[in-house]
Amino acid sequence: MDIQAIEKAYSRYVKIYDAVFGRMFLPRLRHVIEKLALSPGQIVLEVGVGTGISLPLYPAGVRVAGVDVLDTMLARAKAKLPGINARSVLLAKMDGRRLAFKDNVFDHSIVAHVVSVADNPHEILKEMQRVTRPGGSIVIINHFRSENPASLVLLKAFGPLCRKLGWHPDFALDPLIARSGLHVEDVYKLHPVDLWKIVWTKSSPRN
Repeated sequence: MDIQAIEKAYSRYVKIYDAVFGRMFLPRLRHVIEKLALSPGQIVLEVGVGTGISLPLYPAGVRVAGVDVLDTMLARAKAKLPGINARSVLLAKMDGRRLAFKDNVFDHSIVAHVVSVADNPHEILKEMQRVTRPGGSIVIINHFRSENPASLVLLKAFGPLCRKLGWHPDFALDPLIARSGLHVEDVYKLHPVDLWKIVWTKSSPRN
């Protein structure tokens, strides 16, 4: 799905995005940010920051760079900055496949609800590994294909909406990881019938 198609799909929902999707997405984002156990001075990259629903979750003193390809989403995220420590947050329009950051800048990186929308998502993960310091966590939150009967029932109910947003309900994890070259440490759901999985990987030293 190209950027223009993504813009068109999400423009329909940007005004209600926080109200509708915030409740669905926040529990996993909160869980990941808490589990990272971030310390003041650490720097986190969030690819696909969207409307910035995660920004208030970061501890004081942590620096965050949030990037997205959609101006409409970033405008909503920037509107949230007065309510948080804006000096610690950088928001920028950027394609995750071509991040304008130097190597080994970030302590940890997060990509949430993006890889099943983007073209060539393995390129996003490779870029995230490039800019994340060796040993740092690269965390993926996304829907991946499941054979769990309960999940399939939920997917059938949410399928039409997913397709309108450009998500691929049959998106598979294993081929993505194989093409990205990441090593998976853990994969789980917050709840057995959750539609979204949390995938923990580590950035490796590069030659």
